[in-house]
Amino acid sequence: MEYILETEGLTKFYGDEAVVNNAKLSIKKGEIYGLLGENGAGKTTLMKMLTTLTKPSRGKVRLFGKELEENSHLLLQVGTMIETPVFYNSLSAEENLRIHCRYRNVGLGEIDEYLNMLGIYDHRKKSVKQFSLGMKQRLGIARSIIGNPKLLILDEPINGLDPTGIKEIRELLLYLKKEKKTTIVISSHILNEIEQIAEKIGFMSKGILYEEIEIEDIHKSVARFYEIKINHIEIQTAKLEKLFSVVDIVKNTVKISAANLRDTDAIKILINNDIEFTEFKSSGDNLEDYYMNTISDER
Repeated sequence: MEYILETEGLTKFYGDEAVVNNAKLSIKKGEIYGLLGENGAGKTTLMKMLTTLTKPSRGKVRLFGKELEENSHLLLQVGTMIETPVFYNSLSAEENLRIHCRYRNVGLGEIDEYLNMLGIYDHRKKSVKQFSLGMKQRLGIARSIIGNPKLLILDEPINGLDPTGIKEIRELLLYLKKEKKTTIVISSHILNEIEQIAEKIGFMSKGILYEEIEIEDIHKSVARFYEIKINHIEIQTAKLEKLFSVVDIVKNTVKISAANLRDTDAIKILINNDIEFTEFKSSGDNLEDYYMNTISDER
């Protein structure tokens, strides 16, 4: 199995306090990895050490199978947005990206593509000081993906975005994974968004990366039910019983158990098997429930 990013005993002290303590991280090629934890858990400090923005007190980072400390040039294959993105505020969005392209020694041809993809192409000539927080976030993401990096590290990328913007960034990240084969590490406080895109989750608390788990294993370990309102109850129920475990039937609503499925996967199965439904509701535990249970154990 090929790992893009690994850490061993990664630790950072500020004074006598271990902000990150003995973190062991492993991220496979091509996966989206969600880093979760409360404010002050150490997520940003960990990300900074992964990109040499902060020097570890001890421990190692392996990037593309090589020690990062001895191969800092590998960071040219990494796109990052950590904390609030910083720009030359008196320059336009386009000018900021041109400077970044020269610094990274990549062509200018991608600028318009990514500005358009992030929904700020029409604002490319505006100075960044005129940008809202959400627009700066979009520009920061555009800057991080220029040059088609093999690894993308994003710290709270949907901070300041409205629901439409959040959806667009989610679709962008899934596009980069599928079409560009980009490996992505993302931290976020919006657990529902992480649950929709991540394949693996790392949980942090008080500087300790205390668990790494596949999202599929989380879904398998928690109770998960779907209530589906359907017409032609007898015909459709017969189909459902071949696909799921039917728990209950009340009038024209069928309750099924499907612990190892995401909502989107369950809907796809219904559509692909010509099961007509007028309402779909999920219930039971999810990533948020799992997170709250594990974080309470750590506290």
